[in-house]
Amino acid sequence: MLYRELILTSAIILGLGAEAQAQDRWAGFYAGLSLDAVDTSSDVASNATHRYSDNGASLGLYAGYNYARANGFVWGPEIALTGINASGSRSDAALGTSSFRGSFLLNPRMRLGYATDRAFFYGMVGLGITDAGAEPDTNSGTDIYVSGSIGIGAEFALRDDWSTKIEAVHYTWNDVNKTFNGNVQGVDTKTTQFTIGLSRKF
Repeated sequence: MLYRELILTSAIILGLGAEAQAQDRWAGFYAGLSLDAVDTSSDVASNATHRYSDNGASLGLYAGYNYARANGFVWGPEIALTGINASGSRSDAALGTSSFRGSFLLNPRMRLGYATDRAFFYGMVGLGITDAGAEPDTNSGTDIYVSGSIGIGAEFALRDDWSTKIEAVHYTWNDVNKTFNGNVQGVDTKTTQFTIGLSRKF
């Protein structure tokens, strides 16, 4: 009986210690540099000709602030910016000429999850803001699209103020109406982003 109580008491003390360390480790302002693999596709209605896809890698930046509770629950806002290199053109008799354009992806989001002293596992919800998508070739301006985003990630402590993270985020911009050759068509654009990041806490 005594051994059982000692083991239980020790586990509680160790657990509280790990939670306190997690609170110290993850709370506060941080910023980092990311390497992002971005897969973007954009389709004009069901037209087989006007379908675009781009796969590329880009450097990105992010910054945020974490709030951490003693029970290991961590949450906070973050904003991330990365590049997209969308380009291309298609033509047919039905819709005329379209272009695939885009240069950036901005993702303000909320991260929330559970942290130990060495690791933080989280989900993300936020917005995807981009200029990427299929456009009528007659559109000389730059349109900005906004959608929801959802993702998951894990961050691992390297030293007291340094950590590395891996993430996957998905974005969908559906039924954006554009006029191609006098025909109003819905444009569906999707992006999946995989990230490796290096963060520093300040």
